[in-house]
Amino acid sequence: MSDALHPLPRPLRRELERLLHRRWSAQLEPGERFIVQGGREEDWFELNLSLEAPDACDRSEVSVRVELAAVHGAEDEALALSADAAEAVLGRWLEEGRPPPTWADFAEMAYEGHPVHVRHRRRRPALDAEAARLLGASDEEGEA
Repeated sequence: MSDALHPLPRPLRRELERLLHRRWSAQLEPGERFIVQGGREEDWFELNLSLEAPDACDRSEVSVRVELAAVHGAEDEALALSADAAEAVLGRWLEEGRPPPTWADFAEMAYEGHPVHVRHRRRRPALDAEAARLLGASDEEGEA
């Protein structure tokens, strides 16, 4: 997710993480944790729900975007809809035994009668950071 114009407040993110942990604790491996990020962009609301491995090297991430026009500009409704949709996707994935994520790019689907855009992908933060570092170094070399 890009830097949201209006990010979710930290206390709200932490409360959502606690609720998810309580709801899904039976499906979690020791040391796994939920991470919630998101906020309102110009025309949509995006919520990222991640389940991170204990060593922070592996993360399953579900991102849901709700266009504000689809909920008549109601940011609180967009938050609720995106949180419910993200939890539904992540919950189904947990219940199905954690198969490989299915949507690397955003795909539109209907949730509770509203169009939402969902992406479910596996992330490896340390590898992503190293790739960005190497790409940055090769970009700088190409400019010389």
